[in-house]
Amino acid sequence: MTLPMLQNDHKRDIVVYSCVLYFGVIANIVVLYSLWRTWRQGSRGQYFFLHLSISNLLALCLYLGTRIAVTATVMWVAGIAACKVVMFFSLLGVLLVNYTVVAFSVDNAIGIVTKSDGKTRRHVLQVLAWIFAIAICSTQPYFYNVLTFWFDPDYSYCVAMLPHAAEEAYHWSMIAGLYLFPIVTIVVANAVAVVMWAANRSPPLAEKPNASAIITDIRTWTLELFITIALGLVVFICWTPVAVFRMVRSEDRYQNVRNTLFFALDVFSLMTYCFIPAVYGVYRAITKTRAESTHGLEPKPTSRD
Repeated sequence: MTLPMLQNDHKRDIVVYSCVLYFGVIANIVVLYSLWRTWRQGSRGQYFFLHLSISNLLALCLYLGTRIAVTATVMWVAGIAACKVVMFFSLLGVLLVNYTVVAFSVDNAIGIVTKSDGKTRRHVLQVLAWIFAIAICSTQPYFYNVLTFWFDPDYSYCVAMLPHAAEEAYHWSMIAGLYLFPIVTIVVANAVAVVMWAANRSPPLAEKPNASAIITDIRTWTLELFITIALGLVVFICWTPVAVFRMVRSEDRYQNVRNTLFFALDVFSLMTYCFIPAVYGVYRAITKTRAESTHGLEPKPTSRD
């Protein structure tokens, strides 16, 4: 089988996607190594960053890896079964990242409202993130198939084959599941968390018998609220341009411009998987500074002890 010749656009896509894949994988492996070295049982932040790093690697290796392979070969050469399976798992990693940020934000908001740190709750929310992601991905094997076009009969492509009446519904359901629902949930959860955080800070701590414990809780809530807001901003900033682009339709005569613009916005959305490790770096730096500031402050034992 002779593969089609790569065009300049194909070469550009391969180079850019490969750079994002390389730096993203390295960054997330560093996060996993850091988590392994500093793991603290019961840490909500570390728990969700662990799942975020795994989801990032799934998205990078499956989604981006598939894009590179398909671009390099120009056509689909792996068969119908591989087309359905690969399309399912490539979207799964992307969805898991967004819904894990949702789970982190919701868990943090519930923790601030109820003043509790439920380990079971975070497990349940993470399982729900997987369920939502799998449910949305379940349409991929049904719609995707290998197709040969009449104007190019020598080459096959893995594409979504939809009835004309269902194209609009599928288009908007993907936008809602991948972007709108996660963003709205993240915004609402963080808004509730900010309001309750401010309310919990207002009473005079000196009047409370367990003031030191409350101060510790507030410091933890403040850090994790800052981190969930930062993660929400990463998802919002990276995904909003490409989501809005997908919502706006234009005439066919602008197709070349649309393709170039979509490529740029798509690459920017993929930077999510590089920016999340950067947020973890900030989280790690703050927790390390706090640990060093409190180290050695405990009273030393005396000879009488």
